[in-house]
Amino acid sequence: MAKQLLVLEETIAILETVGAGAGLIRKYREQAAFVLEKKNQRALEIERPGEADLANARLIAAAPDLLAACKAAIEWSALDGDGISDPVRQQVIAAIANAEGQAP
Repeated sequence: MAKQLLVLEETIAILETVGAGAGLIRKYREQAAFVLEKKNQRALEIERPGEADLANARLIAAAPDLLAACKAAIEWSALDGDGISDPVRQQVIAAIANAEGQAP
């Protein structure tokens, strides 16, 4: 029981560190509260994160690399001139601005 609570606490800390969504973090906090409430029960099953949760966590973890790649693509296209079509370039610029909390 103590190991399950520790794993949940570590998972919450990791999700907070990588900037996971509040809903996902809340889900793990609710499970931690459940473990604390049920600590005297012998059998306890913890819901494992679903495939969508894992995919979201992987995307969050990759976000810094994706942002760096977008910035590099924009810099390269500015040097090359023919590198990225204008609609795609504008989409990448908007994505960078969104990631940095700025208006495009």
